[in-house]
Amino acid sequence: ADVITGMEEKYIEQGFDDCMPKPIVEEELFYMLKRFLKENEKPVESTPVEIVKPTFDQNILKEFGVDIESSLTLLKDMETYNSKIEIFYQELEEKMSALFKYRNEQNMEDYCIVTHALKTEAKYLGFDKFSELAYEHELNAREKNIDYITSNYPKLKMESIRILDLLQKYLGR
Repeated sequence: ADVITGMEEKYIEQGFDDCMPKPIVEEELFYMLKRFLKENEKPVESTPVEIVKPTFDQNILKEFGVDIESSLTLLKDMETYNSKIEIFYQELEEKMSALFKYRNEQNMEDYCIVTHALKTEAKYLGFDKFSELAYEHELNAREKNIDYITSNYPKLKMESIRILDLLQKYLGR
């Protein structure tokens, strides 16, 4: 419940896994719980671990509204597209965590840099809604509009969660 500036870093240094300042934003709490619950999942001992290969089923993406066709005009083939999707999947959660940190620090310069990268990557891969949300955040970060960033961050976060869930299915995770 501590809201003093710098306390989050102190708690992390003391061994906490994460910290969420007040006021609690429901979407951020959901995301944090989902992340920690997933990290703490334990496989059933008697069940052999099955190696799941990526499905690369384009229908999974198309049902979500991903514009694969426009991506292929830029990336040329599905092998390149799938490679880029894998990298995007691996980096998305880390970049969203960075945005959370920059937002809390009111570091609009770095927030702008990360949202610009997310906007571009998402557009190349056909995640138009996420790209548009990231673009709005980028513009408002340039203007140092922390009120917009604070009130609209949960929408961006929830869309990133939807994309991560989708890519888990697509990549067979």
